[in-house]
Amino acid sequence: MLPFARMVQYGNTIVVKNIVDMQVSRSDSLVLESTGNLYGRGTNTNNILNNTGLSTTANFVLVDTGVTVMHCLYNITLYVKNGVLYRIGGSPVWDNGGAVTSPTAITLPFPASNIKKIQGVGNSSLMLLLNDGTIYFRGSGTNGRFGNASTGTINTWTLSSMNNVKDMFHTYTGVEGSSAFSIVLKNDGTVWGCGSVALNTTVNCFRFGTYLSTTSWFQRTVSSNITAISSGSAGSFMALDSTGNLYADGNTNAEFTGTLAAPLYANTLMASNVTLFGVNYESSYYVQQSTPNVLNLGGRNLNYTSSFSSVGSYIERHNYTLPYSVSKIFTPSIDSTTSLQYILLNNSNNIVQGGNSTAYQLGVNTGKINMQLSVITLP
Repeated sequence: MLPFARMVQYGNTIVVKNIVDMQVSRSDSLVLESTGNLYGRGTNTNNILNNTGLSTTANFVLVDTGVTVMHCLYNITLYVKNGVLYRIGGSPVWDNGGAVTSPTAITLPFPASNIKKIQGVGNSSLMLLLNDGTIYFRGSGTNGRFGNASTGTINTWTLSSMNNVKDMFHTYTGVEGSSAFSIVLKNDGTVWGCGSVALNTTVNCFRFGTYLSTTSWFQRTVSSNITAISSGSAGSFMALDSTGNLYADGNTNAEFTGTLAAPLYANTLMASNVTLFGVNYESSYYVQQSTPNVLNLGGRNLNYTSSFSSVGSYIERHNYTLPYSVSKIFTPSIDSTTSLQYILLNNSNNIVQGGNSTAYQLGVNTGKINMQLSVITLP
């Protein structure tokens, strides 16, 4: 069986349904299957789960079908279907009109079928990465987060000067809509950033390991031949090079060390022979090639021990042995303060999850939950 797959039989045809994306926000979580089925659970404010009459749900419900790309924001659902970008909920600066309670098309200067990735900072700003490596943006330009020398509101979809982009993160540093920045990985293996360099009052250091304050893109030299990056809020990122070396850079706020007095990291080698990694809201994770069922993690508000019990706010880096190999570490919606990303295991739909679940995002409405094994059950 393929990793993180379920098989469903229709007549004499067996369809393998892979989970291709999982995201969580402060209001809900979304799961996208390779078949195009999009599922959601959590609060249904402004009908963001596209189920009229539903208030909240701890169980996943079908949001729509034929979906190719999705993004989960606080009280906003975004997804691409049939070459159109749809929005449900919210009153975003980056789109015309107020909150909508049914899938509503967003007018774009290009076919939405060209969208590779969607990244938003709440209802404040939105960036779209296209398959050709170009970026379009719209919304609040506070802190120069778009890299276009403007800090005002951009009311039209605008082509970024940044091109040849492989991956992109558009995030903020604690308060939704403020202190935002962007970081991209280009196809040539270089890493670039722009936007806020607001002071972290806890650890007294700046993101990107620099004191630069810029409204234009600047290169952050980490290592040669970077193949992947991950970035969460609080202004930090990890970068993996072609040899499997994983580097940490920027304003940690405990993401890397898990200690309160987190130092500034600048191109710091974290581990070698790394295959999977991710940075979330004040926490980070990686898996090494020799131990695919061992998850190394550290950070803030994780509520972990090796026996999955609460140990407080700051967790120093530890190895956790899981019953299955890790298949993928999903980066959640950037506006999420849920402390643990969905980490998918290769036995059916088994996952590791934990953190803040005050709106049934993680299937309960009890506040912070400890790291635990769980199973994604889809209709």
